Amino acid sequence: MIKLLTQIEIDAIQSSWITDDSGVLRWKRKPKGGNVGDVVGISTRPSGHQNVVLSINGKLKAFVLARIVWFLRNNEYPTLEVEHKDCDPKNNSIENLRLSNRSQNLCNTRIRSDNTTGHKGIYSQCGKWVVQIWKDSKCHNLGMYKSIETAITIRNLGVQRFHGEFARLK
Repeated sequence: MIKLLTQIEIDAIQSSWITDDSGVLRWKRKPKGGNVGDVVGISTRPSGHQNVVLSINGKLKAFVLARIVWFLRNNEYPTLEVEHKDCDPKNNSIENLRLSNRSQNLCNTRIRSDNTTGHKGIYSQCGKWVVQIWKDSKCHNLGMYKSIETAITIRNLGVQRFHGEFARLK
């Protein structure tokens, strides 16, 4: 669930930070122990996503960096998820960020570490390759194929059809 900001938080962010198209966040006003223009310190979560912290009315408040970059570049706080097109949570350049709903964001995920085929949505069953694509919490079974190459081709066509611009072919 997306938490909307209060007007106090919006004002504090806009008066404290600036960013450019590269997604680097800098201090707009002199921070404690730093200078105007210095890069804002970040912390990285285990998922690789980055957080920034700002003191608002004496309390530290954490924000997701990608959401702050989107907000400062578009002058509108996102009500949807902010997704990284290249799946790299450290690449917060504005060209790499886009708004998505949860289903769209899940379409553009990296391959899981326990995947044995090297391709999302393809698994082996009874000596054949099964192709499945998930969209909007529904499983679409695209059939069983004798060759992995055919299964990959069918899967790639399927994700382009079901996921559109959020399709991840590998």
